[in-house]
Amino acid sequence: MDRRTRDVPDGERLGLTILGVFPRVGEASSTTPSYGRGRSKRKRVEVVESVVQIVHTHPMSMAAESCRTVRTNLMFMAAESPNKTMVVTSANPKDGKTTVATNIAIALAQSGQRVLLVDADLRRPSIHKAFDVDNRVGLTSALVGERSLSQVTADVGIDKLSVVTCGPLPPNPAELLHTKQFSRLLEEAASQYDRVIFDSPPLRAVTDAAILAPQCGGVLLVVRARATTRDAVISAIRSLRDVRANILGGVLNDVDPTSGEHGYLGGNYYHYYRSEEHPEEVDSDGHSQSAA
Repeated sequence: MDRRTRDVPDGERLGLTILGVFPRVGEASSTTPSYGRGRSKRKRVEVVESVVQIVHTHPMSMAAESCRTVRTNLMFMAAESPNKTMVVTSANPKDGKTTVATNIAIALAQSGQRVLLVDADLRRPSIHKAFDVDNRVGLTSALVGERSLSQVTADVGIDKLSVVTCGPLPPNPAELLHTKQFSRLLEEAASQYDRVIFDSPPLRAVTDAAILAPQCGGVLLVVRARATTRDAVISAIRSLRDVRANILGGVLNDVDPTSGEHGYLGGNYYHYYRSEEHPEEVDSDGHSQSAA
């Protein structure tokens, strides 16, 4: 029996409210580290230089619009119960949690909110690569008292968005996230920004995310379509509930937009956004005009 999470109904049957769906996007080159083996070849997807800033670099893409849907849902939720601090994590490595974290941070900044994106993956950090910023000092530098929050905050050239990279890799990452220094930094960041987003390690890989989650206002769980098993999702949800974390919902990532299995990501929706970017390739009925 196929135990992989395939679509939105699969995720919601497991008790996870799906706040949005990210389509599969091909990369010319990868900017994030790998926890395991590389992905298999993909067919018929949008190809961009990097997906980690796609909301900024390709604002008319289907992926960018999908991210704005998640942003809207988060903003509606915040109106009822403000969650200034949020953890983005996943069940397994390579589910796409960093891609989701960076793009949601950018989308929120584009809406006028002051956003701080923090790389709390103290084992395999990647935010510094995603934004091409220095990683010689960062979160770990602040947590051991070597730098202040302002001294480790970097401008990435996107209005309203700042980032804190990981900094030097520590020998005790989980312990650093459970200290008074971290609590003080979290409080300071929340007082200065409208949103503070933490990119954390996968839940089933290490304990860091489970330590970080209950200290923040909410958790967004990233699930990779046709890859993350239902058992993995159940295990991740259980881990978060065990520490009484507030699960905001999930994002279904790496969805094939041409499969027609995911509602608004299939069929005419797909062709509508393709026509916005490549009007010469798609006619008014959504049919490709390129040569066969």
